[in-house]
Amino acid sequence: MVGIDLRLRDSEGRPRDQVGMLDAYLPSLAHDHDLSRFRVADGDGYCDVVCDLTEFISGLGE
Repeated sequence: MVGIDLRLRDSEGRPRDQVGMLDAYLPSLAHDHDLSRFRVADGDGYCDVVCDLTEFISGLGE
């Protein structure tokens, strides 16, 4: 079980368009083991791994 941390809104409170593209990027990140470079914790009681994708999403077009 993988937990993902990301911001759903930009600094002005508008929904981030790039979050809608996450479903296209996640399988590739997981398959290529690139998701591990975003790992921030060993788990939180609910997830085995927690990944912070806030910077990844920011780099998609903002």
